[in-house]
Amino acid sequence: MVRALPIAILALLAGCGGGGDGGGNADLTIDDSLYNDYTTTTAEWITPEWYTCETEESACGLPCPEDDLWVAINSDDFRESRTCSACMHVIGPTGEVTVEVIENCGGACVAGEIELSREAFELIGDVDEGHAEISWILVPCEREGPIRFSYEDDSDEWWTGVQIRNPVLPAATISILYSEQDGWVDLEMDGWNHFPVSGDLGVGPFDFRVTAIDGQTLLEGQIPYVPGGEVDGNGQFE
Repeated sequence: MVRALPIAILALLAGCGGGGDGGGNADLTIDDSLYNDYTTTTAEWITPEWYTCETEESACGLPCPEDDLWVAINSDDFRESRTCSACMHVIGPTGEVTVEVIENCGGACVAGEIELSREAFELIGDVDEGHAEISWILVPCEREGPIRFSYEDDSDEWWTGVQIRNPVLPAATISILYSEQDGWVDLEMDGWNHFPVSGDLGVGPFDFRVTAIDGQTLLEGQIPYVPGGEVDGNGQFE
């Protein structure tokens, strides 16, 4: 069973810039061209018949955001799901909008292209035309509340898939405190926006270490284990 770190060790790690509120990381930067350079390309919009927001059918396993402002990104920039949960600023001929990456448009998109939800496309182009010349760049998200931990539906005490939702920046790595003997164990993303972990997990709660793409680290202690459910974490990236 996963056990909590001793309080003294947690305090030591927090003092090294790994606190639960992302403190001490303000000088970090995002070394990623998708966050530093605009991509100029063509965007289309996706009809509801093409995408239902059923998480088990999504390349990112994410539901549609409440405002329905989302985007499907091309396979090159999807990066085997590493851009899932990122936010994208899109500038079109009639306006601009910020959307969340929740899908891969795969063979429908060439490198650089995107497909927007109708609600998002209406803010940047003419829906009747169906496509528009746009520029886009990834940006930190404006989020309310902490990151959230979502566990795959078929999780049990021997295996689970962990997904980070509601992050200001996508998670680059996740580690779990597997046991006092094994210490922190790094988890590998599976290409579908989940970090699988297997073994004698028990019933939790778990301790996680979540690192964003710019190096910010959250130490998330005593996270309840709810197979098929979603629970709030304790902190959020800056």
